[in-house]
This record gives sequence, structure tokens and C-alpha cells, in this order.
Amino acid sequence: MAEAFRESNPAVQFAIQFSGTGGGFKKFCAGQLDIADASRPIKSDESEQCEAQHVEYIEVPVAFWCPARPAISRQYQTFRLVYFGGTYMDQEYPA
Repeated sequence: MAEAFRESNPAVQFAIQFSGTGGGFKKFCAGQLDIADASRPIKSDESEQCEAQHVEYIEVPVAFWCPARPAISRQYQTFRLVYFGGTYMDQEYPA
């Protein structure tokens, strides 16, 4: 995808690098990244690091349905409940 974008937009310069969720949060909270994705919500110590560096953020939950992978399917169910209400694994989500 990055290569296709680069070919279509040769004047735009960008770099794509990979690190895990924890490393990504470190870079994000240090102001080295504009956007970060993660496999989990930000931890309280990471949030405190962002606050100390005056980095503001919003968390945007994203999920998708994958019947072949039950763990992902459970994440989808939780995501649905957060937005539409209900109970899942003893956690109550208001509508």
C-alpha cells in the first residue's frame, strides 16, 4: 500500500517503521509520531508519559468480525456492546 501511494504521490515524503505496541506508545508519547495504532488500550504509565510531554490523544476502538478466529470475534462482541449496550463477560455496557 505504501509503495502504491508513493508511486501516485512522488512529492510526498514519508517513512513507515514498525515497532510493537509498547515501543509505539513510547515514540508517540515522546512526540515522535503523529498517529499510533496498538493491540491494546494505552496503560496508565504511558498515559502519564504523554501528559508529561504535553501530548494529547484520543483512543479510537476499532474491531472487525472474523469467525475463524474466536479471540477476534470476542473483541468484536465487546466493541459492539460498548456502542450498543449489553452485558458481556460480567461487564455491563450501557446503551
